[in-house]
Amino acid sequence: MVTLYQIGRAPNTPSLTPFAIKLETYLRAANIPYKNDHRGKASSKGKVPWISYQGKAIADSDFSLEFLNKERNVDLNSHLSDEQKGAGRAFQKMVEENTYWVLVLDRWLYDKTNGTAKTFGIPSIMRWLPRSRFVGMAKKQGIGRHSKAEVEQILRNDVNAISCYLGSKKFLFGDKISQYDMAVFGQLAAMKYEPFGGMAGGVVDEFSTVCSYLDRIKTEFWPDWDECTTGGGTRKATK
Repeated sequence: MVTLYQIGRAPNTPSLTPFAIKLETYLRAANIPYKNDHRGKASSKGKVPWISYQGKAIADSDFSLEFLNKERNVDLNSHLSDEQKGAGRAFQKMVEENTYWVLVLDRWLYDKTNGTAKTFGIPSIMRWLPRSRFVGMAKKQGIGRHSKAEVEQILRNDVNAISCYLGSKKFLFGDKISQYDMAVFGQLAAMKYEPFGGMAGGVVDEFSTVCSYLDRIKTEFWPDWDECTTGGGTRKATK
C-alpha cells in the first residue's frame, strides 16, 4: 500500500496542488493501491506531495512515479515511440515549469477573493505572507515580471499548443493514457475545475478540445471526483 502525503482536499478538486492531482491520477491509472495522508506533512525536501512505500520515503511527484514504475513494474508509456516520449517530456516540462507559474500568480496575486488563502484557513491578517512568498518566487522564475495581460497570453499559447497536438485524439498520444497525460491533467485540471482568480480557468475554457480531454480523464479515472472534494465538485464537467 502506497501512502500519498499531500495537503487536504479543495472545494472543487481533489487537491489545491496540481502535482498531487497528477500523482493521485497516476496511482489510479496504474491500479496501485494507496491511501491518503492529508496532514500536510512535508517531505525531506520540504514539499508536498510525496509518497512512502514499504518503508521508503520518496520526495517529489516525478521521482515518486519513477520509483513506483520500477517497484511495481508499471510503464504507462510502453506504447509510445521514442519520438512520442520526447514530445511528452517537452509537454510535461512546459506545463510544470512554465504553465504552473501562471496558476501561482492567478491564485496568489490576481485573485482578489483570497480563495486559496481561505481554503488553507489562513487568517486575513496573515494572508500577505504566503502571497508575498509565492509572488516573489514567480518573479525569481521570471514569469512574475510580466503584466497580467502578458501572463494571460503565455498561458493561452501553452494551452493552444496542447490543443493543437491533441487534435481529435482521446489522450495526448492516442487511445491509451500515458504518464505525460498525468502531468498535463494535473496542471490544467487545477485551473479549470478550481478557478481561483478566474483568469487561468477562463483561458482553459476557451479551448473545447482541451476541456473535453480533461473531462474524459476526470470521468474515466475519477468517478468519485465530487466525493474527493470539500465542496461537492460545484464546477461541473463541460457538456
